Parts: sequence; C-alpha cells; structure tokens
Amino acid sequence: MRRMAPRLVSVLEAADALGLPVSGVEALVDAGYLRPDGDALLSLSEIKSFQARNAGGAGDTADDLLGDVGAADEETESLLDALEAAVGDMAERAADIMTATFPDAAEWTGQQRRRFVRQARLRFEAIVAVTRADTTEEELLEDLAAAGGAAAFAGAPLPQVLLALRVSRDLLVQSAVAAADELGQQRGVALAVVLTRVLPVLDRLTDTVARGYWAAVRVREEEVVARYAHMVEHAGHGVYEVELDGTVCFANSMLARITGHHLDELLGRDLAVTLPPADPAPGIDVYRSPTVSGWRPLRVLRADGVERELLLQVTERTDQGRPVGYDGIVRDVTPERALERQKNDFLALVTDELRQPLATVLGLGVTLASEAEELTRDQIAGMGRTIHVQSDRIARLADDLHDVSRIRADALSLMMRRVDVAPACAAAIRMLPGAEEVEVDVPSDLEVIADGRRLQHVIAHLVENGLRHGRPPVTLRARAVDGAIHIDVLDHGDGVPLHLVERLFASLVPSAADDRLRDRPSGLGLPLARNLVEAMGGRIRHDRRPDGTTRFRVTLPT
Repeated sequence: MRRMAPRLVSVLEAADALGLPVSGVEALVDAGYLRPDGDALLSLSEIKSFQARNAGGAGDTADDLLGDVGAADEETESLLDALEAAVGDMAERAADIMTATFPDAAEWTGQQRRRFVRQARLRFEAIVAVTRADTTEEELLEDLAAAGGAAAFAGAPLPQVLLALRVSRDLLVQSAVAAADELGQQRGVALAVVLTRVLPVLDRLTDTVARGYWAAVRVREEEVVARYAHMVEHAGHGVYEVELDGTVCFANSMLARITGHHLDELLGRDLAVTLPPADPAPGIDVYRSPTVSGWRPLRVLRADGVERELLLQVTERTDQGRPVGYDGIVRDVTPERALERQKNDFLALVTDELRQPLATVLGLGVTLASEAEELTRDQIAGMGRTIHVQSDRIARLADDLHDVSRIRADALSLMMRRVDVAPACAAAIRMLPGAEEVEVDVPSDLEVIADGRRLQHVIAHLVENGLRHGRPPVTLRARAVDGAIHIDVLDHGDGVPLHLVERLFASLVPSAADDRLRDRPSGLGLPLARNLVEAMGGRIRHDRRPDGTTRFRVTLPT
C-alpha cells in the first residue's frame, strides 16, 4: 500500500489554522514545536497534532489555550522574574552570536563588546518591563527609536541591527521555555506568555528601532547635503556644473564674483559665452574639456573690461557610465600673480638702486688702493666725499626697507619730540647728489612735533624726487600757518599726469619695473613718505600750481 505524502501548508495558512499571528507560528518553529520542511512549509498533520497536545478539551485551539493564560497570573509573573534574572546571560550569548556571524563584530575590542552587552541588557530589560506592564509606553518607544538612531549614527549597518533584534527574539523564546522547565511549569504556559506578550513587544520594538534607524539615516544625509552645499556655496574657488551642451545648471557665488555677473545671469547660459577665454583655442570649449592632471591656466577678459588670470579643473559627470555633463572648479590667481610680479619688480628696482652706488664705491676704492700715491689731496678728498654720498644712499635704502617692513607689520616705532625744522632740512639734503642746486628757504625759528630721523628721510625723498624727475630750480621752503608747519618742495617739471596722481602714494611696491614716475629707483620714496608723515600725525599732498610749478606739501603739527 502506497503511503500518501503529507499535506503541506504555508506559514500564513498555519497561522490561520492555529488562530495565531504569523510571528506566533514563527516562534513555535524557532522553539522546535513545529518543524518545517526545506521549503519553509509546514505539515498540516503536525499542526493538528500540536493542537491536540495543547487542547484542554474538545474543540480547543491554540488560541483557546492562549486565552487561558490570563488566569495564570502567578505563573506568568514568576516566569517574567526568571527572564529578568537571565538578561545578563542573554546579553552575553547575543554578543557571542554576533561575533560568530559578522566579521566586523569578530574584531571588536573589549570596550566595543562591553558596549554591545550593555545595550543588549538594556534592550532585554525594556522588553521584560513592557511585557510585565502588558502595555506599550510611548516614552519607552521613543527611547527605542533613539536607540535605532544611535545605531545609525554609530555607523552600524541595518542588517546587523535587525539581526541583533532577531537574536534577542530567539534568545527570549528559548529562555522562556528553559525557565518554565526549571519552574516546573507546563511549556504551554511559557509558550503562551511568549506568544501573547513577548512577541508583540518584540515586533513593536523591531518596527520602532527600524523607523528610528531610517529617520536618523535621513537626518544624517540631510546634514551631509547641507554641509556640502554650505561648503560649495562659501568656497574660496568658483564651482560650476554644466550640461553636455555647456548650459550652466549650477554655480556658486564665488564664480559669479569671478565672472562679474549676477548669479541669476549665469544659470541657463553657456559659460563659454558668459566668460570667454582671452586666447580661445579653435573648436575647444575649455569649460567642457576634462583636465588630465593639475590645473589648466586660463586668461579671461570680462565684459566690464577686467582681465583675470584663472586656473581651471574640469571633470566629466557620468550617470551609469554615460556622460551627462561636466563639473568645474575655477581658481582666481590674479592677486597672486600680481603680487609675484610686484615682488619681482621690487627686487629688480632695489637691485638697480644698489648697483649704482656700490659700483661707484667699488671703483673709487680700487682707484684709491692702486693709485693713491699719484693722486692729489683734492682728488682724494673728492673721492672720499663721493664715497660718503653713495654710502649714505645705501644706508638710506636700508632704512627705507626696514621702515617698510615695520609699517607692513604695524610695528613702526617713532620717537616723537620737538624738532627744529631748519637743521632737519639741512641734514636731509646735505648728502643728496645735486644738493647745491636746491634753493632753501626755511626760517630758523620753526619747530614741529615729529621723529627727527624720519622727518629727514621724508624731506630727502621729496627733494630727490624733484631733482630726478622735475626741472630746476628745486626749492625747499617751510612756513608756519595756523598752528601747523608747511614744508614744501617745488620744482618746474611737467608734473605727474592726471591719470597717475591717484596711485602716486598708493603702494609701497611699484606696479612696474619701468615706471618712470618712481621718485627713486627703489620705488619706495613717495609711498613711504606718506606712511611716515601720517604716522607722525601729519599729511602729505601733491598739486600743480597756477604758476606751472609742481608742489609736494608736508603738513605737521607744532
């Protein structure tokens, strides 16, 4: 006689037959009361046998059995007491399962394992507490959601979090059955407690933790996006995204500043048209040509006529391997390049300033060393005076450079006192080449409050400027006017062109090595004079007088 194959049903069908939720059937399977086959199907005959074993009378079902649990309050409480006492052991077993399952967990340090065990204990205690209360406290659920969020922020993957919850569920079922055996209770009571109280709490716990986890993930992603947006928007470089056709779909405010356009004017327009290269390569759009390595130099001439020197870095933006646009970073190096040129000009000018007096001193020194016996006393004296004058020029240049460095560091120290103007003027021009051509008109009774050495430098710069770039006669005069002293240097040259007057005192570094208007080859004279005069509480200005003379006027307090 051929034996008929057992009829198999799904977990859902088994739940209907037993009058239990699906989670209850799964708990029966986990506890060994029901045994599925390889396809997770259950034998209908085994389900009926389970009902028969646990029936209290004809027609009783598992649901009827579970409904009688409320009468066994004493047994339930003793079982929950036993579960509460076993939370430490369950937490340690949960840690053992996690380390055996996840490679990352297997590498936990002692501190990480203790933290997991501590969290597992809190989780088991919370489940027992909610089960004992036979209600779901919203405050506790908020704590569970926060635990899920903490796991997300700690970087724990969601599968690991869910597995920890599943392990907790299995351990609780096993511990409840073991506790019932030790207490001498029927396994049916333990199983009923698990099905009617523990499992619903676990399901709610899993749902709450998962929702807290995903809420935390969403918050973290929003924070990352916000930080990225803030970083890009306030970056020191221009950032843009263009479509395949070159249309700008994103640009930050720095790019708008570099291009000289309003941000709204950039979006939706072709960047190659908005900011065209000054030296375009035929058929190449530099804003859509990925850079292989480093930065691509780019010079542009904006619509407002301002020329900028840029560095560009472009990458291709792809979606599933297909190009969809281009991302670019634009760095404005115009100030850096201008500063580099200024430094080079400055060094060239200082070198030029030093070359002439050093060559003179060197030549006269060689002459004195080799031909001193053949020279007359007057010739030797003349050479000595020339060496003195040129050495003084070098010394004044050194003083200029020192004062420049102190002014830039905001560390200029002045010795303010009463200074006789006439002796200061005489000392200032005594060592200047061509000083004999200067007409001096300075009364002997004038005094100012100033740093005497710095005042001499200012006067020397102005007089030398008149001698070098003006035409004689050059006049140095001083007058007392309304409680102040005016020191004027006048010459009969053509003066300074109007378009250059504004930057006459503007910078301590010249703008070009061939600037014909620098008062000395170092290019420091007039800007340094302005800084020194203002530091002494005065002011300096330049003007063209009706009689055709050019005047520099220094005004200092008495």
